[in-house]
Amino acid sequence: MVTIVDLLYSALIIVIALAVAVLSWIVIKRYVSQIAAKTETKIDDIIISVVRFPLFISILLAGFNIAVRRLGILGEYLVYFDASFYAVWTVIAGYVVYKVIDYAVPTLAERAEIPKTPAEIIRKVLKWVIVAATLLVLLGVFGVNLGGVISIVMIVLGTLIFLAFASWSIMANIVAAIVLMIWRPIEVGDYIELSPDNILGRVEDINLMFTRMRLKTGDVINIPNTMIMQKYIKNLSKSPRLLIQLTYTASSGEDPEKVGRKLLEAAEATPGILKNPKPFYRIKEIGNGSVVYELNAYTSKVHEADEITSMLRLNILKNMQQPLLRESKEG
Repeated sequence: MVTIVDLLYSALIIVIALAVAVLSWIVIKRYVSQIAAKTETKIDDIIISVVRFPLFISILLAGFNIAVRRLGILGEYLVYFDASFYAVWTVIAGYVVYKVIDYAVPTLAERAEIPKTPAEIIRKVLKWVIVAATLLVLLGVFGVNLGGVISIVMIVLGTLIFLAFASWSIMANIVAAIVLMIWRPIEVGDYIELSPDNILGRVEDINLMFTRMRLKTGDVINIPNTMIMQKYIKNLSKSPRLLIQLTYTASSGEDPEKVGRKLLEAAEATPGILKNPKPFYRIKEIGNGSVVYELNAYTSKVHEADEITSMLRLNILKNMQQPLLRESKEG
């Protein structure tokens, strides 16, 4: 029989549990979060933000469980009552691990310099492993006899994890190929430049593993699709014109207008340089006894950009005495 004292004890236990839960929430939010914010990594901030609410609920559930046991009013149903609490805690634990993996894997992959595509595959596989493990634990909590199912499931999950890590490069290249085929930043026949490696050539094939390019030298190279996705792709075939930039360093004692006029004359005398927009120059930098000029000229013959640039350089050499040249291109 439940007495007034039992009710008071149970109520006190619930109040204490509520107070502890609120106190833990305040401590984590005001103090622990501030300490974590001062660290260089963000993983601890993420873990704290994910754990805070589940910890609050767990403390309340623990207090309610103890209070109900104190009253002893459920009798033979207490086993099912306990199972319900264990199930809730299992879900909370699974949720916490799930969210931590969701945030932590991309961060760790970035530190380990793992490409985004395989890192995303690993993250999704681990999340499904956590979901499957949580479901198995829940079935066990409610007394379902799994027998050899757990062993089989664990073997399958272990195999999937092993394959995810062992063959991430293969899967990453396949996924990258699908992305290239759907969004089509490049297509077969396009003339492209990959930066910052300055690989220039024509795309001959895009398969599930590699993108095949033929360079201007005639050499054929096969680049893994994941490497293509990590580069800056300049599709020259889809650009109406290409900006060619050459820098020329002259003595500060030379007449700037004369130097500029000779640069423009060299551009106008170069076949393949467009008349409209007109070539132009600017003073890029003034150093100790020197002035750096930048010549800008456009060409629509993107496939012949190297030859046109070389001819432009030669024309500048004809107009200038002992120039210092540096080249850069922008599309």
